[in-house]
Amino acid sequence: MDALFREIRNFNNQLLCKANDHTGEVETQGPHHSAYHFNIPVGCAFMVTRGNCKSRITRTSTSFAVEDEVIVA
Repeated sequence: MDALFREIRNFNNQLLCKANDHTGEVETQGPHHSAYHFNIPVGCAFMVTRGNCKSRITRTSTSFAVEDEVIVA
């Protein structure tokens, strides 16, 4: 993995993805260990669910921001 990628984690310290703040490239694992690699434009977001936490990851002009929401059953 490129050294410019950093780990993005939720409030439970679960790994959500690895991302490059400068280019917007993202690598993450989906269900059944499927790997995804994609680019996120500035201002766009995607969702990742890990256990009881749903996280919205938004690319800003300088980095990726995470907003977590606890899923209540």
